[in-house]
Amino acid sequence: MDAKRHCENCQSLLHGRYCSRCGQDCTSPIKPVRQALIDAVADILSFDSRILKSLKVLCQPGRLPARYVGGERVGHVPPFRMALSVSLVLFLVVTLVLPDYGEPTAQSGLAADLSFVAREHALALVLAQLLTLPPLALLLGLLYRRRHLLFLAHLGFTFYYHAAFNFVLIGLFAASPVLPTETLGYLTLSALFVVLGPYLFFALKAFYRAGFVHTLLSWPLLALSHLALMVLSFLAVVGIFAWIPAW
Repeated sequence: MDAKRHCENCQSLLHGRYCSRCGQDCTSPIKPVRQALIDAVADILSFDSRILKSLKVLCQPGRLPARYVGGERVGHVPPFRMALSVSLVLFLVVTLVLPDYGEPTAQSGLAADLSFVAREHALALVLAQLLTLPPLALLLGLLYRRRHLLFLAHLGFTFYYHAAFNFVLIGLFAASPVLPTETLGYLTLSALFVVLGPYLFFALKAFYRAGFVHTLLSWPLLALSHLALMVLSFLAVVGIFAWIPAW
């Protein structure tokens, strides 16, 4: 018969992995580095029923962050995990699926040029996107300061919005091998217009519950700031990567 185990935090009798009194996970965090890394990646990428439910709600602008911040957390993927997982999937799709149209020329179209840049700087693209999220959250905090929300609430909104933004790109890039180049370019621009336009507007309206005029004024400022921050972050990351080998 196994000896009874007690929680190392509060000394209560354990009846499973989690302490029924203090809630601590009683599996030891002290483990070999290799196993710790494997567990961390598995936790981020583990597929369970929550991902399908979260994706369904994510299609309704602003509903997922509103539910998560409002307390409905058990049934949904946490915002940081969602953003990180989607970023990793985007990186894999760009590097493994997106066609290689070669270096840009005077005759190459917009899609071919963007594909070349994305493939050449896939890691920089993903990192730049993630770097834009904290500044966007700060901007949201200023625009909606009367809502009296903590910074992490604004950051959670940007994480889920980032996930929706990248899911659109993943879908388009995954279909790129069977789409004509010009069609891919038009579809990409149209999809980005929808995500930065109606989706973002209704997401802000649903999450912050501000008036129509307030949302209408905040929305273009946030969309333009998002684009500007992505471009600046991307250029900065590419520059750093180029500087590192020389250094």
